[in-house]
Amino acid sequence: NQRQRPKVDEYEGHLFLILNPVVRDGAETTFRELDVFIGPNYVVTVHPEQESVVAEVELRLQRHPLRSQRRVVE
Repeated sequence: NQRQRPKVDEYEGHLFLILNPVVRDGAETTFRELDVFIGPNYVVTVHPEQESVVAEVELRLQRHPLRSQRRVVE
């Protein structure tokens, strides 16, 4: 379901977040859905299209590789 409101659910061992990034194209504003699973040693994102916020995090991780060990799966 790609029409859920933002929320955070806490489960044993991980968090599940639904975020709604805003995309502006001229006068049009669109809210998209970004699902995030966060565990003790992983972050998994689920999104139907490219998300600039995810790309920005990837760039920051690349600039500081010693801060995290990561594996990006597309």
